[in-house]
Amino acid sequence: MDGGPFIGIEADRGQVVVIEDVPSDRALLAQVLSQYDYEVTELDPSRAAQEIGRLSPRLIFLSADVHGGFNLCLRLKKDPVLRRVPLVLVTAKATPDMIRKHRMLPTRADAYLRKPLTPDAIGDTVRELLPGDFKPERDVSDVKERTLVHQGVVESAVVNYVEEEVSSLKEIVKRLESEKAELRERLIEIENQINANRERIDSGLKQIEQKPSEEMLLEARRKGVEEGRRQAAQEGGAELTRLSSRVAELERELEEQRKAAELAEETAKAASRELLETTAIFEKLETGYKSSLAQATAERSVLEEKIAALEAEGERRRGQPVQDEEVMALREAAKRAEVLDEECRGLKANVAALSQDLERAREEATSLRKEVDELRVRAEAAAETEERLAATERALNAAREELNTLTAQRDAAMAEAEALRQRFAALRSILESAG
Repeated sequence: MDGGPFIGIEADRGQVVVIEDVPSDRALLAQVLSQYDYEVTELDPSRAAQEIGRLSPRLIFLSADVHGGFNLCLRLKKDPVLRRVPLVLVTAKATPDMIRKHRMLPTRADAYLRKPLTPDAIGDTVRELLPGDFKPERDVSDVKERTLVHQGVVESAVVNYVEEEVSSLKEIVKRLESEKAELRERLIEIENQINANRERIDSGLKQIEQKPSEEMLLEARRKGVEEGRRQAAQEGGAELTRLSSRVAELERELEEQRKAAELAEETAKAASRELLETTAIFEKLETGYKSSLAQATAERSVLEEKIAALEAEGERRRGQPVQDEEVMALREAAKRAEVLDEECRGLKANVAALSQDLERAREEATSLRKEVDELRVRAEAAAETEERLAATERALNAAREELNTLTAQRDAAMAEAEALRQRFAALRSILESAG
């Protein structure tokens, strides 16, 4: 930010809150803000979150390097009252990449300053965030140029934000596809385990049916069957629980990705609308400049003809150059017309360059919309994956019910075997008595 002469500084402009733990930086902020007739209130970073709610500041300077600095910025920007107060984030530790990512958040600061602080940087930031407190005395063309540059920065930031959001969503979709493949392999393993347990149970039941009179062998087999059932139930139950938890987690992630895709699409649409509006403004300016240029050219031609005619008339009458006041005024007007002509040509060149930039930005926005559409398709594919996982979970539940049914059949077979064993024991007792 480049400064400029300001006049009309008014006294008692309001309160500015400073949250900084470095004494030298805190003192510099207080000194500069006091020179602009602001009431400076310094808050202890450890108690700032509780105390700032009692104040009504016009501006907040917050050091991101204090403990919980970024978190405090988040809380202030979510507060229904304080989020309207301009906030300046000051830092010496945050990297440029951290600042760039923080600028893209909905709870971003209104301005960022890197340490070491200077009075000029502080003053320029205050002027930018609270322009109503100052009366600028700047050249109008300079203000127009700064406005155009700011629009370019905003458009670039929007494009960068959408690009990074699209890239992040692509990575998440890729990770979900990888996890889907892993879950499919795990489901196959579970089905194999269930089949193995089922075969072991069937084998145990067959052995029980074949040798019901052998008590020791029957008891050993009964314990083996119970152990197999318990192990199968534990493994199947734990795996079902884990899969249910994973399916729920995937549902949450997919919902978040859908919302992120919708947000990216809305951002791209907003960027396109802003580009269209800016294009219309520039086309209107270009039309005005062309009209002014044509008018200035015509006026200059008329003035040159009048000057030539007057000079010829003066030469004819006096034999010397004309010094008439009207002629001098016309010459001065001709010079002004030439200056105006030059300015119009320069403005025309600037408008042409800006039109090219807008065209490139429009092409980038179109490309982003295509990427958003592609991302939406992948999100739908992920939703289908979610449905397949739900179907797999239902299949596992069915397998679990089948296992319970087999267990019940095994218990019934064991009960029948026990009854046969008792009958056999009774018959043997009768035979022994008869013998």
